[in-house]
Amino acid sequence: MKKILISDYDGTFYQNDIDIKKNIDKVNEFRTLDNLFVLATGRSYVDLKQKIDKYEIPYDYLILNHVALLLSKDLEIIKVFTLDKELVDSILEYANNKDIYDVILISAFDKNVTDTLNIVKIMLKLYNYDKALEVKNYIDKS
Repeated sequence: MKKILISDYDGTFYQNDIDIKKNIDKVNEFRTLDNLFVLATGRSYVDLKQKIDKYEIPYDYLILNHVALLLSKDLEIIKVFTLDKELVDSILEYANNKDIYDVILISAFDKNVTDTLNIVKIMLKLYNYDKALEVKNYIDKS
């Protein structure tokens, strides 16, 4: 019977350079038995791809952006959950008056996009905690 193993990346699959090599060996062994390995993370495709390339991490599927994007090993989109464009625009407009020092819009395969269409994740960095909390509350109500 085929088995599937799903692992979070940060703090689980990767803790340090020594442990990740051991984990990769175990995943390779697991997959030789015709089992499937899924790597899951809140990271974007761009961020995780750097780690996959660096450590030569084997996988059958990827779950990215806090489950907003599911990819096959051939990087075919299985499912993508995009944010409504009007919602993204509304959040950015509201947050624009709250002392933002960085905005990162992430689509399925790109980071730092400028178009608010097909966004799977928004990262906002603010200077002020209270203003960040205001933005969070606005998002929660939206």
